[in-house]
Amino acid sequence: MRRTIHAAAAALLAWTAGGTLAAEAADLSLPPLYQPESSPIVELGSGWYLRADMAAYDMRYNPVIYGDLDGNHVRTNLNNTNFGATLGFGYQFNSMFRVDLTYDYMTPFSRNQGVGFVSNTNGGSLPFAQATGCPATIDPTNPAKIYTITCSADYTTKVTASAYLANGYLDLAHWYGVTPYIGAGVGLSYVQTQTKVVFRDFGGNLYGTGTSYCGGNTGLSGFSCFDLGYWNNNGPKTTKYNFAYALMAGFSYDISSLLKVDIGYRYLNLGSNISSQEFRAGVRITPDG
Repeated sequence: MRRTIHAAAAALLAWTAGGTLAAEAADLSLPPLYQPESSPIVELGSGWYLRADMAAYDMRYNPVIYGDLDGNHVRTNLNNTNFGATLGFGYQFNSMFRVDLTYDYMTPFSRNQGVGFVSNTNGGSLPFAQATGCPATIDPTNPAKIYTITCSADYTTKVTASAYLANGYLDLAHWYGVTPYIGAGVGLSYVQTQTKVVFRDFGGNLYGTGTSYCGGNTGLSGFSCFDLGYWNNNGPKTTKYNFAYALMAGFSYDISSLLKVDIGYRYLNLGSNISSQEFRAGVRITPDG
């Protein structure tokens, strides 16, 4: 009996000791690995968009086409309907306001026109500042005076223009996918002109081509013709960078969340004597929707 009690006590102690060791082993287990919180993904500009437009424009150009020796200038208005294209990118800040940067290319245009210059010397010479018509010869008795003749100037003016603009727009509302807008832009324009001029005297003869002779009959007996023409009839070539601005209005239509069709009107001023009115159609693409 005593042996049975001792065996039971020994078993109890062994079980108690095993539980304690198991508990201590559990207490000594390694802590779980630290899992860092994942960084939130930052989307850079869900409002970025690309744009491309085609434009039919009516260009109004008021150039100086001819300057005679007395400093007078003849101007004429040139109107020309042509085409152009726009490329750019922008950002939609919210449902009402967006901006973009654009490059505008306009196909070169040219215009032919003739202007007549009538002499008022009545056979006598006049000071340069008072002479009209085309100069024919310097008065040999008074080099400060000049004879003039009636003549014509046939010219062709070629104009190449482009513009770089920063634009802002107000999107006014949104109805069933249609969003009307108004906008304005400012920037820099590039305008290059090349004029080809052919002078003819009152008899229709060529009047000078930049050479040392006139080539036409002046009707002034005893005097050689004063040369006014340009080499190869090519007149002045000018290149200018001007302040430019634009005013526009139109509407866009949502084809999808990625694509909008844009139709509108724009007035574009490229400088003091050149501007255009344009009908425009294009697309805006939002790459990340």
